[in-house]
Amino acid sequence: MNLARRNRIINAIVGELREIVAELENVRDEESDAFSNMPESLQDSERGQKAREAVDTLETAVDSITSETDNLENIVSE
Repeated sequence: MNLARRNRIINAIVGELREIVAELENVRDEESDAFSNMPESLQDSERGQKAREAVDTLETAVDSITSETDNLENIVSE
């Protein structure tokens, strides 16, 4: 694969990944707000625990995808 083609493909993928990260951040923020607006009794329940785990999982996904996107961008800049 030649350099120009590789960079074009990687740049397209990076753009798509950035869009996915933005969507995941929106979902994470909505879930976090929903959890914060739960009464304390629900936050401490199994339902609250699952909501908190969902927020944590979404945050981990955002961090992982962002890190790998940065790695891809480094390939293009080399």
